[in-house]
Amino acid sequence: MHEIKHLGQQQIESMEKVSILRQESEFKTEDLQQQLIKKQHELDALNQKMSEIQNALVKGQISAFQKPDHLSNDGSFGKVNHITENMSSPLNEDSSKHFARRSEPSGKEGYPHNGQYKLPSKPVLGDSNSKEREITKIKSKAQQLDKDRQNLLIEMQSLLEAAATDNLKLHEELEGRSQELTQLNSDLEQSKQEQAELLEETNALYHQADLSLGKLKMMLKEKEQQLINVTSSLEQARATQVRLAKERDESLKLATEREAVYNSLISSNSFQVQSMKEILNSSIEEKQNLEKKLK
Repeated sequence: MHEIKHLGQQQIESMEKVSILRQESEFKTEDLQQQLIKKQHELDALNQKMSEIQNALVKGQISAFQKPDHLSNDGSFGKVNHITENMSSPLNEDSSKHFARRSEPSGKEGYPHNGQYKLPSKPVLGDSNSKEREITKIKSKAQQLDKDRQNLLIEMQSLLEAAATDNLKLHEELEGRSQELTQLNSDLEQSKQEQAELLEETNALYHQADLSLGKLKMMLKEKEQQLINVTSSLEQARATQVRLAKERDESLKLATEREAVYNSLISSNSFQVQSMKEILNSSIEEKQNLEKKLK
């Protein structure tokens, strides 16, 4: 019985350990899933940012670096705002007015809208110096824009490389987390297997205990029957003892009574014997006296 209680206590402790291990596994799994979701969101955000950067580069190459709304609050793209502000400066407004005037139907050659500018074939002498200065400013502005575009491309390349590095680190971290999760699942499966083996051993011990308990019950029944038989024998012996004691008392009483009778008879016989002795002695004396007289 003590071994059965001990085995039951061990099984309860094992079940508690398995429950604790299962809870820890669930907590770790949930934490890993949350971290995976978080990392996936970060990866999606990086991919979205990369896509936005590529779109910004395409828009910058097509529409002369117009200001994108989704990069207006990012401090790493301050040059885009600077380029946009430069594009809306008074110099560009004057140039636009000048190009608009040159594009009016005046019979003179103007500046086409394809971005490639050329001087009129027959400029007016009064406007020649101002036109050349304006063209110089436009060329300088174009060079500055091209330089800013190159810097922006370099910065975008740095951001793309950083994003690729972060993506690689993220994949490595995800792989590590996946390995941890795999190891955790392996430990859980091993724990389940150990629990199954322990349950099997416990069932075997319970079966053996049931068999032993059945044998013990049979032995107890036999002992109870033997005890009943012994008790019955004791009752019979006790009854016999009481009967013998009663017979002994009766025999003792009868013997006492007989002893009294015998003593009385002995006393009576002794008195008779004494009387007879006296009579005999008297007869002997008379006989002797007669013999003496006859002589």
